[in-house]
Amino acid sequence: MRQGAKRAKTKVKAKPPAVRKSGKTDASKRRLEEGLAEAREQQMATSEILRAISSSQTDLQPVFDAIVRNAVRLCGADNSVAARFDGELLHPLAYHGFSPEALEIVARSFPMRPTMENMLGRAAFTRAVDNLPDMLADPEYSRDYAMAGGWRSGLAVPMLRDGQLIGVISVSRTEPGAFADQHVELLKTFADQAVIAIENVRLFTELQQKNGALTQAHAQVGEALEQQTATSDILRVISSSPTDVQPTFDAIAASATQLCGAVNGLVIQFDGRLMHLVAHHNLSPERLEALGRTYPRPPSRGSVSGRAILARSVVQVPDVLQDPEYTLPIATTTGYRTALAVPMLRDDIPIGTILVARDRVAPFSDKQIGLLKIFADQAVIAVENVRLFKELELRNRDLTVALEQQTATSEILRVISSSTSDLQPVFDTMAENAVRLCEAERAFIFRFDGELLRAAASYNVGPEVREFVGRNPIAPGRHSISARAALERRTVHISDIQADPDYAYAMRDVEPIRTLLAVPMLKGDDLVGTITIYRLEVKPFTDKQVALVETFADQAVIAIENVRLFTELQEKNSALTVAHAQVTEALEQQTATAEILRVISRSPTDVQPVFDTIVRSAVRLCDGLFSALYQFDGELLHYVAQHNYTPEALDEVHRIFPTQPSRALGAGRAILERVVVHIADTERSRDPAFAVARGWLSKWPLRTHASGGYSGRRHRGGARRAPTVLRQRDRAAEDLRRPGRHRRRERPPLQGVGGAQSRPHGGLGAADRDGGDLARHQSVADRRPAGLRHDSGERRQALRWGLERCV
Repeated sequence: MRQGAKRAKTKVKAKPPAVRKSGKTDASKRRLEEGLAEAREQQMATSEILRAISSSQTDLQPVFDAIVRNAVRLCGADNSVAARFDGELLHPLAYHGFSPEALEIVARSFPMRPTMENMLGRAAFTRAVDNLPDMLADPEYSRDYAMAGGWRSGLAVPMLRDGQLIGVISVSRTEPGAFADQHVELLKTFADQAVIAIENVRLFTELQQKNGALTQAHAQVGEALEQQTATSDILRVISSSPTDVQPTFDAIAASATQLCGAVNGLVIQFDGRLMHLVAHHNLSPERLEALGRTYPRPPSRGSVSGRAILARSVVQVPDVLQDPEYTLPIATTTGYRTALAVPMLRDDIPIGTILVARDRVAPFSDKQIGLLKIFADQAVIAVENVRLFKELELRNRDLTVALEQQTATSEILRVISSSTSDLQPVFDTMAENAVRLCEAERAFIFRFDGELLRAAASYNVGPEVREFVGRNPIAPGRHSISARAALERRTVHISDIQADPDYAYAMRDVEPIRTLLAVPMLKGDDLVGTITIYRLEVKPFTDKQVALVETFADQAVIAIENVRLFTELQEKNSALTVAHAQVTEALEQQTATAEILRVISRSPTDVQPVFDTIVRSAVRLCDGLFSALYQFDGELLHYVAQHNYTPEALDEVHRIFPTQPSRALGAGRAILERVVVHIADTERSRDPAFAVARGWLSKWPLRTHASGGYSGRRHRGGARRAPTVLRQRDRAAEDLRRPGRHRRRERPPLQGVGGAQSRPHGGLGAADRDGGDLARHQSVADRRPAGLRHDSGERRQALRWGLERCV
């Protein structure tokens, strides 16, 4: 084939169409046509029912006639019935397809209770679709009913709105067999349409009723507008006078006279016993004076107003001159012919009347009577409003007072809780609140000391009155209100002391007291005090004010008891603290004593360990910084033990001792005076002799100095425990001196004198406890001033004698 030449198209022969089986095609086509025809019929039936619904907005009968007719035709049934449920029974709405005999049977079964014996009753009873293939085969179904009607199968569908039963639609056949599903669905659709129809009729009926009411109301608008215009002034007066009913009565009298075409009008108020003329309009002075002489008076049939009150109804007298029961003086009826009285009723109880009169015989119309009734109702509203407003004012005032009292009580309780040991803030707050809340002028709070009442607090009291009360305490008795409350143990209220023959307290000469109130403060039956308030005018206190002061009295007792208990608790706690401190101190002393006794028992031939233990215990138990122990040989005072000395302090001690006792040193003063010496502050001591020691004492930051044969120094405090330490030292020395108990031991001349002199921070080494280094001690002694040196043989002999006496 040449390049670029087009390829010729190949011709393909068309295949003949496949031949289908004509029998199957025709059957499907027929079924389709039948389904379409059935659907069209159902659609037409639905449209017919909807048209009936739309065209019968107030009548359900055409709708249900269309439903039962189409139900029979489209469901292949013989007959159909629709019924409506009233909450208890089923009532027939429409029938179709029944023979006269069958229709008579069905009609006799209505009204019908929902039961399981027939199709309608079963669907209503179960609220569900009932598709019964054979009525004669169902044991619950009434065979007599089925056979009488010639029915075998049936279908019933309930009509439900929001789950509530409103009716049933049923179809039946004379042949057995269940209805098809499409028939069930179709009847359900009819049931829904029936519900819509019923709801539409109900809504349309309600709308018509409302429209009728609106039409009637519109017709009455003119009349109501006129009445509204007439009453608007009265309503404005009522709203503008919530606490005074008189302006309302005046407006009613004027409006009633004008709108009813009367010559004058009266408003009369009834208090349950008498009638009172409270308002009038267009009365001449002469007639008003004549009427004034007849009021107040009890209601009777001799007057139109009295009859209205007695009868609790409207009373109209066409001509008072011709009325045999009318008995008022002729002067009051001059110009009267026709009179109309309308009672003012509150809960069917008369509280007054409105009276209008004409000067001619011309009865009032019903419209005018109705208008006067409206005025009467407004008058009742006005009276009730004023009553309620005053009650509300009173209640609000009571609530305000109660709130103020509660606030005051809370304030006093807060002061009580915050002043556990001081009563004065409580009494001051209580007196102030008593005056303020009880609308008093002054207040006093008295405490009872067992014999007399003495002022503990006051409020708004001048200096002269306060001074008088302070100078004149009150004994229980009847001469004053506080004395009387104390004597009788009860609240005493005197409205006016000038009318009280027993009152003789001279304070009324200082201040013009008139009304008094005194409340005792009682703890059980025991008098604690009184609260007294008073006014300078005659104005008795109210029950609520008396109760408030009584509450304050109870709170005052609580406060006093709290302070007492708190004080007792503090004293007990202090006693416990002191006891605990004493026990602790005794335990520490006992422990120290036991330690020293153990050292004594372990060192029967050597007193140095005992001395060392003593100075250590002295510092610890006496809260000191340093301690030293000295021995006296009859001529010189020797340093033998120390605790916690600095190296500089040790050098100074070794430089000074041994030395003769003098008042310049605390230890020397104790030797000379044979007593415990306690110098509270060495820097502030006024003893000129002690000034000699300040030079070397300045090497320690000392404040307190205690001596009794040993020296203990500290920054602050005293020397309470020094005698105990000294007694322990003496006991150790005594044990060493008792014959036969311990062996005597010869010591070198200076043994036991230095102790820990050469130790930089105090304490004793092993060499020192065994006798010490005599050469070392001697070298220290050689460096001392000549007046303090003890290197002579006589002095060494005396020192040895003193040590031997000690050990």
